Formats: sequence, C-alpha cells, structure tokens
Amino acid sequence: MDDLGRAFDDLRRELADLRRAVANMVRLATVEDPAAEAGRATVKFQNASDGDFISAPLGWAEVSAGSMKTHHPLTAGQQVLVVSPTGELADGIIMSSLNWDSNPRPSESQDVTTMAQIGDATITVAGDGFTVAVGGTTMSISGDGLAIEGGQVTHNGTDIGDTHKHDGVMPGSGMTGGPF
Repeated sequence: MDDLGRAFDDLRRELADLRRAVANMVRLATVEDPAAEAGRATVKFQNASDGDFISAPLGWAEVSAGSMKTHHPLTAGQQVLVVSPTGELADGIIMSSLNWDSNPRPSESQDVTTMAQIGDATITVAGDGFTVAVGGTTMSISGDGLAIEGGQVTHNGTDIGDTHKHDGVMPGSGMTGGPF
C-alpha cells in the first residue's frame, strides 16, 4: 500500500508539472526592457496566482533572418506573445506583437497592407502600387508611374521640383541651361 501511495503522489506531481509546462507554452506578456543592440528583451508575465514576474532576456523572432534580414526592435510596453516549446519560460522566444487600445493597428482597410509605420513615416502596399509617406510628403509608385506630393525634390542638392528655375532660358525651341 505504501508503494501505491508513493506512486499516486509521483503521478500527482508529474501531472502538476505537465499542467504548468502546458500553461507556459504560449503566454501573453508586456515588453519591459527592449535591448535592441543585444537582440533580446525582458518581458513581464502577468500571473494571477503567483503575481507578475519579469523574464530573463529572451530573443525575438524576425520576419526574415536569412539572406534577407529584417530588424524590428521592440518597444517598452508593447504586448507580445511568448512561445516556449518546452514550457520553460527561460527557453521562450518572443514570436509576435499584438495591437491594443493604446497601440492600435495602423490601418483598418482590408485592401491596404501597412508594411511599416514608425512615428510619422508609413509604407503601404495596395493592389495598384505602394506609397511612402513622411509628414506632408507622399511618394507613390504604381503602373501609372511615380508621383510625389508635397515636400521638395532635390538631386545632389539641386532643386529639381516644380519650383526649380533654369538659367540661360531663351524663347523658342532652344535648350535651357541646367537647373540651379
């Protein structure tokens, strides 16, 4: 009977360990300290039964890490999903970021993909081309060509936009000098 009691206790402990591991395989967290230079961040896990706790530094997944590389640094306060195949949070990887009330989606359109939005700069792709917008300047490339609205267009420091001037202007079919 003593052996049977020990066997049940062992099974209860093993079941508790398995439940903990399964519960820790996928967890929501909030970025505490994003260390972009190290490619690692600490996150805060909210735990109702044991209280909140801060992780060891965890790596985060990128869109691409092969011959094409991306770098999407995390931000303190950003909500993320942490995946740990073993259920040990120290082995976790920050897999993705979540939008929330204080950090909403950059677009609500089904037909536009926002590739990046950082501060006042946005890159979007739609079925007819892509657009880069920074402040009041927008550059769009589509099958119709290149369009630039707002801002100033320069080449090697010379204004070539709609307000540039030429020297050596002569009436008729003569050529003008270069822009200045």
